[in-house]
Amino acid sequence: MIIPADWGETFELKVDGKVVLVDLIPSLFNLIELDDNGEKRIFAFNSVFRMLRSAMHIGSRVQNTQWLDITLFDQFNFTTEQYFSNLHVTVDKTNPHRNVAIPSYVFKTLLLEKQFQLEQIPMGPVRIPYEGNESDGTYHDGITPLFNNPNKNQPFHDSVYNKYWLKFMKFIDVEYNKFCRSEGRREDCHRFVYIDCRREKGRKDSSRNPKMINTKYVDANGIEYETEASEIVYRPVHTPHAMRNTFTVMRRFHLHDAVLMEQQGWSASAMVDHYAKGEYEQDRLERLEATDQAIRKGLTFRELKEQTRLLNSDNAIKPSAKHSAMRDALNTSAEDAIKSQHLLSIKIPDLGDYGGKDGIEIFRKSQNKADIAVYDDCVCPVGGMCPVEVLNIIKEERRCALCPIAIFGLDHISGLKAKARSLDFESKSKQRVLKNAIHRKVSSQTIENIDDRLMNDRLEISACVFIINTLEQHAKMDPAQGEYVCRDPDLLRNAFKISLDCEDEIQSFLSRLVDAKAYPQFTSGDFLAKVEIAARRFVHGGVQFGEESFSDIDVVAGHIAAIMRKNKLTFDELSKSEILPQLQGLSNGS
Repeated sequence: MIIPADWGETFELKVDGKVVLVDLIPSLFNLIELDDNGEKRIFAFNSVFRMLRSAMHIGSRVQNTQWLDITLFDQFNFTTEQYFSNLHVTVDKTNPHRNVAIPSYVFKTLLLEKQFQLEQIPMGPVRIPYEGNESDGTYHDGITPLFNNPNKNQPFHDSVYNKYWLKFMKFIDVEYNKFCRSEGRREDCHRFVYIDCRREKGRKDSSRNPKMINTKYVDANGIEYETEASEIVYRPVHTPHAMRNTFTVMRRFHLHDAVLMEQQGWSASAMVDHYAKGEYEQDRLERLEATDQAIRKGLTFRELKEQTRLLNSDNAIKPSAKHSAMRDALNTSAEDAIKSQHLLSIKIPDLGDYGGKDGIEIFRKSQNKADIAVYDDCVCPVGGMCPVEVLNIIKEERRCALCPIAIFGLDHISGLKAKARSLDFESKSKQRVLKNAIHRKVSSQTIENIDDRLMNDRLEISACVFIINTLEQHAKMDPAQGEYVCRDPDLLRNAFKISLDCEDEIQSFLSRLVDAKAYPQFTSGDFLAKVEIAARRFVHGGVQFGEESFSDIDVVAGHIAAIMRKNKLTFDELSKSEILPQLQGLSNGS
């Protein structure tokens, strides 16, 4: 046990909204003796606790975090400033590679684990076959485990993390029940561990073959006897895997099933129901109540109907169009363009070293603006002709989100979202192709090529998301922009934002339909066939999209307010304009 006060620290538990100060906490360090330059030293590993904590926060199998690859897990994440960070999971039953969201404060502890494994202990992890199976073609290059046990050069075994989980459960059992008794609520006491006999063979829930041991006991008269008895052990009531059930039940009310499926690595929606079986009856009734009220108020498809208006006219922001706001900005001075569009370039060190100038520097020194190529997802300062040193890094042409000389501005946000959605769709197709190729045992070179393209897709999706988030944050911090980004001449025709996402099948279909109309360059060749299939499903399901009229006043007023803020105009000054006689006589006080 650890006494926090000895270290000048405090430890608190929050139970039912009340803060409980705890004097003793269990030590969850794994102590390992290693040779350090000929000297035996004891190193304290916090790896097991970090591994369990990460699994709990993403709702995944412990196996997913147990086999995180130290060379890959943070390669697809570019920031820990947002609430969530992107975690690349290497091992999974249904999908060998996938990305999940993990709270950044947990992700930072994984970065500490990487630093500990690579820098702070005398021996680093080595690449090993997955679970010791050298013939496993799924991970033909092996895995370099993040949570490496240097005594065995493999991840900490199930028995190790079970031991520390049990230690943690015993601690919770004592403190929680002590709190309930102190509050006079004995009926709320709960057992987190129980005593059981150890089995000789078979599963722990088998009633047969208890493990027998020779032991001694002393009777009431003080006489000692030798006898044989079954060995007893503590077992946890709640297992690490059961935390997946908790994750599902607590979030299912707030999230669509598709989000939980992606986060927890399920291929069938039935798994959501399977893991939500532990929900309380009141939780189910609250969800029914919320759904019923939404239907009675007519809210079910209201937002969806408003978004379908996007399909009737060209509302997309098109930087590539003639006389677009982006082109107008680029034709001004370089500094004015950078300021108005918040232009930026990014470099991804993990892809390789690039010693040349970044896109912003090239743009600043450009003598001929005609050489600049403007696309809907980026600006290329070298006219779309990828230099050799850039191709060596991004591997394929038009991987612009990965390119160190590509430039991105505010008007690229919707195009980048469309590209990310397209890449996500393509990567899922590649995953199925890869799984089929592995199953059919095609050549290793073919599998490697598919895997490389899949990894590039996933990496570019992460880069798109990072760029979008950065640009949106810049817009929010710009006092001249406000809620509505001021674009002239892209004012009224861009009044409606494309906010559809891939939350469910209908949203995904509509967002890709909008993308196909606005950004056909990001649409795959089989898209029309997908549209036909989706249309059949919607007609069969009785989905109706009716007309709905709503006012444009708030949207237009928002844009006018943005322009006035940008030019520091008041209503009093605006009312003096002869172009707007309707405003004459108005003042700030009226």
